[in-house]
Amino acid sequence: ISQQLVRRHGLSLQEARGCCHFVDSRGLVCASRLRELQHHKLPFAHDRPFLPDLESAVRQLQPSVLIGVAAQPGAFTPSILRLMSQHHARPFVFPLSNPTSLAECTARQASEATEGRVVFASGSPNAPLQLPGGRQVFPAQANNAYVFPAVGHAAVITRCSSIPDAVFLEAAEALGAMSTTQQLAQGQLFPPLSRIRAACEHLTAHLVQFMVASGLGQLPEGVAEAPGDVQGWLGVVRQRCFAPSAAAGEVAAGGRVQQQQPAARQLVVADSKL
Repeated sequence: ISQQLVRRHGLSLQEARGCCHFVDSRGLVCASRLRELQHHKLPFAHDRPFLPDLESAVRQLQPSVLIGVAAQPGAFTPSILRLMSQHHARPFVFPLSNPTSLAECTARQASEATEGRVVFASGSPNAPLQLPGGRQVFPAQANNAYVFPAVGHAAVITRCSSIPDAVFLEAAEALGAMSTTQQLAQGQLFPPLSRIRAACEHLTAHLVQFMVASGLGQLPEGVAEAPGDVQGWLGVVRQRCFAPSAAAGEVAAGGRVQQQQPAARQLVVADSKL
């Protein structure tokens, strides 16, 4: 997050880190705790008074974004969520721990505590909500299934030499831009999972363009000149996508390949009993 603040908003790294605060099992990560902190927490140990818990930190720091990754179920209590909504018209609440039993809060709890004003994404799926007034909201699931396949496929296509953090920042920004204004109003921060193949194709095309332009990767084999835009790269990507189909062999009822194609195109389906 701090790297993206530097990249897109022109902050220094120190300024960007100053916008991010951590709360662990012992309270606010701050300078007075330097001797006891693990090394990855040290850059975020700011010179602030110690606060003993998450609620006091939210009350004092007034964050606009609250992210949960500690697998502490119920950590985002109604009072904490109400504090978020008191400080901001559209608070961002991301309980990313999973499975559902370890989530910091549910979409319904976040919506009720903020009077439906929350911008919500979770690590586990949440059912659609019917808000007062009849508006239906589809809580977003922040799942790496969108980004990881695209990053891996783009790296293979371009024979990428390395995959630095900049690639994931590029992927996150491109993914966030895919939802329409109407989808965002309905809580859909990402494309629906029913369209994940199309989303991954577009995201792969974006990353292939980025990897080639940045020098991380090379032009794909058979491509003499880089297309001028993502739409042009999309055609390149689609030519290199695998689609399981009858071409891979007809599968018998027992679960084994009945009619095989040449080895390079075989799809092996294991028996469910194995």
